[in-house]
Amino acid sequence: MPLGAARFGLLGGVADLGKLQLIKTENPSAVTEVEFTNIAESTYNVHFLTANLTEATSQVEIQISNNGGTSYYTTGYQYAEQYGSVGGTFSESRSTNRDHIFTYGGSSSGLSKNGYTYFYNLGDSSKYSYATSQFFGEHPTLINYFKFAMGVYPTAEIHNAIRLYTTGTFTGTVSLYGIAES
Repeated sequence: MPLGAARFGLLGGVADLGKLQLIKTENPSAVTEVEFTNIAESTYNVHFLTANLTEATSQVEIQISNNGGTSYYTTGYQYAEQYGSVGGTFSESRSTNRDHIFTYGGSSSGLSKNGYTYFYNLGDSSKYSYATSQFFGEHPTLINYFKFAMGVYPTAEIHNAIRLYTTGTFTGTVSLYGIAES
């Protein structure tokens, strides 16, 4: 069925594809980590995480788990990212063995970090889990900067928990949504 026809009910019903369903919102205050251990991975093939953070001492990183958050993968992520500043500085980085799938910001005390990450295939044991992200933050020397990133955990299995963590502390609001599909 063509997507446009489904949205307008032309083929016998109205579909609500792409609707965000809130799974959980956390409001951390000076914490070292936030975990989402009930992510409804069997219901949603796409997850959407939003983060509005103020960091205290270090960058916030994201990892995934295959055992409900009992432990998280700390090696084996692959990633590529591009970033730039309003001052005209642009760069990129990539790795085939990173300890996290994505990073929100750098180590700059009290400055705003805002972004979102899409996670794909977390509940599909036949596909790799990967994430794409867009991020904007304040930096003491770069003024304001942005980052586009992609990360993958190259093992086909079910991943059922997500963790944001730091070696310092962070404060803010983090929400996880599932995206409804037909």
